[in-house]
Amino acid sequence: MLLRDGIRVSYIDNETVLDEKTRTESNYASQRRRWMATQITGLSAAFQGKAADMAGFADKVFQWCLLPRMVMTGLLALLTVLFSIIRFHTCGKWWLLVAMFAVTMVVATPRRMWSRDLLKAGLKAPRLILIAATNIFRLKGASDTFIHTTHDGRS
Repeated sequence: MLLRDGIRVSYIDNETVLDEKTRTESNYASQRRRWMATQITGLSAAFQGKAADMAGFADKVFQWCLLPRMVMTGLLALLTVLFSIIRFHTCGKWWLLVAMFAVTMVVATPRRMWSRDLLKAGLKAPRLILIAATNIFRLKGASDTFIHTTHDGRS
């Protein structure tokens, strides 16, 4: 591991990264399953050796412990609905979180990307959240072999 070997990584703020997104639900599920398995493998490996930089180590452990964003989005929606039903008098803060999350997503999305395709992708979000959440329970063996994601060459 880079952290264990004392190798530091820097990021270039103004660098453009081109990334092909998966286009099918099965590719999405495979890709996210592979990522989650790697996250767990990295977390367990981090505790097996002494970390050279404890601040960097703590930062990495925190990152590895986070649930995937799609799962956290679904959890936020589920908790908001749940608290609206069982504790209506205290659900305001959950709806405030949902509103803040929505504003964050709108502000973070470049204006040039607002299109019909974005709306279609947004409508697929509930199904993708469900896929990501079920992948948490399908991680056994995912780090033993490479789970291939097919690419269609479009971006």
